[in-house]
Amino acid sequence: MSSSQCTALTHDGAAILYKLCKHFAKKIPASWSEDRRSGKATFEWGVVTFHSSDAALQIECMAPDDVTLDRLEAVITQHLQLMSRRDPLEVRWRRDQAS
Repeated sequence: MSSSQCTALTHDGAAILYKLCKHFAKKIPASWSEDRRSGKATFEWGVVTFHSSDAALQIECMAPDDVTLDRLEAVITQHLQLMSRRDPLEVRWRRDQAS
């Protein structure tokens, strides 16, 4: 299993989390907490979890291999850019190192 994380600094983390999960829920299983502090989207080829705070949106992607993880990161990055057009987020993925 391959995984990566990113932390996007934003004061709108809860709103972006909600928009992303609501958007994904139209086509795939996706859910979010009532307080919009956590969410999850389950693609056929990977899982993404979201956590928001007053200062950031944290995202973790998990996929079966690095190639699929690349695809998952690209989808999430593209959607983050769409959801934050007014105040674009900087997205830098960090990969877990294999032991």
